[in-house]
Amino acid sequence: MADHVCEATEGSARPAWPVAIGVLSIVVAGQELYAAILAWARFYVTRASEGYLPGDRLDPVLSIPLALLAILLLAAGVLLLRRSQRGLIHAGYAIIKLAWVFLLIFLAEGEARQYRLGLAPILLAVLEAIPSVAYPVFLLIWFYRPSIRQQMSNWRPCRPPLRQESP
Repeated sequence: MADHVCEATEGSARPAWPVAIGVLSIVVAGQELYAAILAWARFYVTRASEGYLPGDRLDPVLSIPLALLAILLLAAGVLLLRRSQRGLIHAGYAIIKLAWVFLLIFLAEGEARQYRLGLAPILLAVLEAIPSVAYPVFLLIWFYRPSIRQQMSNWRPCRPPLRQESP
């Protein structure tokens, strides 16, 4: 399979970070997609047993953006593996994911007030958010480093070699 991306500095060694972060993004995207599917399954299983908890009715609705974010991260990982400048959509994923997590904390706070559940659900939501924001924060820090942005700006698309038709 031909490499469809060339780097401006062809004689130098290629950095390994695009492969590492690309694969990690694909793994994290798979985990997030799995979590979204589980949220749907949990809703229908608890619905069948009529054992609703206050937040269970929102799980399927709230898992749709989680699934879409996972697909975005999956695409970003693949693009980074291909050393495409579009791999920078990792930063867009990170910003959207952070906003989504903070929205969920805000919803947990509103639910805790509505059902007079006290501070425990809010604290639980914040504790659950810590692992959810770790990778997006890392991505923001990584992709806004000047050296990384410089390396990515040197990636330029190359045309695949033309096939020569045999006479």
